[in-house]
Amino acid sequence: MGRPKSDDSPRKYEESFRLFRLSRPAGPRARSASDEIVGFLEWAIAQGVPGFGEGDIISVSALAKGVRKSRNTAGKSVESLVTKGMLIQSKPKSPYQIVSQTPIFANTGVVADEQISLTSKLRAYSRISRVGACELREGRSRAEPLAGFLRDELRASHDPLVHEAAAAYWDRGHFPYYLRLRSVDTASGEAGALLEITYLRLPQPAEACFREGVASLRDHRVTQISLYPLLEQCGLSDMRSGRSHATVSTTPSLLLTSLAESVDTAGIDMSAFGEDRSLLKWTYGIFHPEAQPMITFSVCYVHTDLLSIFIRNLDVELGEPR
Repeated sequence: MGRPKSDDSPRKYEESFRLFRLSRPAGPRARSASDEIVGFLEWAIAQGVPGFGEGDIISVSALAKGVRKSRNTAGKSVESLVTKGMLIQSKPKSPYQIVSQTPIFANTGVVADEQISLTSKLRAYSRISRVGACELREGRSRAEPLAGFLRDELRASHDPLVHEAAAAYWDRGHFPYYLRLRSVDTASGEAGALLEITYLRLPQPAEACFREGVASLRDHRVTQISLYPLLEQCGLSDMRSGRSHATVSTTPSLLLTSLAESVDTAGIDMSAFGEDRSLLKWTYGIFHPEAQPMITFSVCYVHTDLLSIFIRNLDVELGEPR
């Protein structure tokens, strides 16, 4: 997309805002000044008005002056488009950059307001496997076990953004993945508390960078490993989590087999992940505001006797399973 411009003019907004007000169809007025500015910005970006193309910048101060509103109103309007995935801000106090002509997250209620990181909340050992890869092909052809597991989990998701990604661009292709084991100290020794597999769909340069990052962490025996910094080092910013979907299930043996091929679990009590024990199962996607926004999908199995997870906001939906 190239480096964003560093200058922005109030006149860009003044002239286009006047045109927006003259050209919009008659109908109910916006509920607030902020809503009107949001409608204006979405219109200008969708229409490709000069200065509002992908890669162009939006400056809050220039916007406020151009539409003759307060910086607070302009800032709220811009943040609304950030939440929808149309704008990103590479670093604090820098201008916002337009990355999409249409809302990526039209229903912002299904996207978390902040990144969800268990690593930042939990002091526990974390062992990560090498980065492997699996292939999903179109149709109903028999898939290799970990690819088939991914396909089944995506189809079972009730998160509309995950389901949309599964149908649009996670139904085929090359998917790197890694497994991670989190363990805690108990009176009888070290015990496994959480087992997860994360699949990725990244641009080629970012995928290569990610593989190198994981290899370096493994070489240096780093035990506090968070996914977000790894992705940020690969040039991906402004990430957010979809809703986590919690159910109950036993741990598939194929995950334990795959973990054992790359992670030394000697001396760790792994009995919680036996086939006959039901655990909390937790799935979620991480999204990045681009044309195909879901860049990772994770499935976690949690031994809740050892690891408690509290959820502040709770969505409850009733309906038939997909």
